Amino acid sequence: VGGRGWSLRLAPRYGLGAGPGTGSAGANGFGSGNSEWLWQRGSASSDALATAAPASAQLDLRLGYGLARGQGLLVPYSALSLGEAARRLRLGLQWRLDEQWDLDLASERLEHTRDVSAAPGRSPEHRILLEGRLRY
Repeated sequence: VGGRGWSLRLAPRYGLGAGPGTGSAGANGFGSGNSEWLWQRGSASSDALATAAPASAQLDLRLGYGLARGQGLLVPYSALSLGEAARRLRLGLQWRLDEQWDLDLASERLEHTRDVSAAPGRSPEHRILLEGRLRY
């Protein structure tokens, strides 16, 4: 498994559901975009898309350090997502067993900075995540 040493990812995004308040953190520690929003709406129909929030911009940053451990790779990381409506900070530990399997344990803080559906003064959300992935 490659990836030893420092890694830095920077990813700008723009579109429906691009903000950090949408979707789960995903394999790269960033939001997954529209997928969770579509599951919540129950449809990808034109009616559901017509009532979507306006397109927004987001910038994702992830910094990690890969350490060889046994046959796998241990990657402590921090990820920051800055969007127009929310920001997300994630601290985690990813264990890459091989090119197909990995396990991710993380804590996350999500702050809604601008959300028309939220009550004023909405408190931040805190999450603990355990995610396993199999690539095939």
